[in-house]
Amino acid sequence: MQDKWLSRIRRKGFLVTPISVRDIVDMYQYRKVLECFAAERAAQTAGSEQISELRGLVAPENDPEAELADILRANEVFHRRLSEMTGNERVVSQLSLTLAYVTRLDTLCTQTVPGWIGHSDILRAIGAHQPADARRAMEVHIDDSRDKMIKLFGS
Repeated sequence: MQDKWLSRIRRKGFLVTPISVRDIVDMYQYRKVLECFAAERAAQTAGSEQISELRGLVAPENDPEAELADILRANEVFHRRLSEMTGNERVVSQLSLTLAYVTRLDTLCTQTVPGWIGHSDILRAIGAHQPADARRAMEVHIDDSRDKMIKLFGS
């Protein structure tokens, strides 16, 4: 129910379903498949305007005055835009669903576990049109994000 966020308890109502480490691992494995493909495609096809757009989207993460809400919003928009750049509607659709789940976790995590996982290595590889490096940078980004979530929800 509601992407497993709520569990129905018969004759009592609803309960917020606890987040398990297995849920986190599954979600991030799936996310990695989609996002690594997106980063690789962007490195193959992105023009200078698109690369500038991506850099502008994540600018708040480098601004010491930025609010956490702005950084989280920029992160989500960056990842959605990267998926759109694939030109593959299935990737866009599936990543959109995945990011809706991950964004909820990010909001909880960034308020509890310090440190932001930036996008500079991904952008550097995309800007240099190095698909394999873009894929690897995204793998590291997703793995670091997953590990941060496991640290929060696994304790």
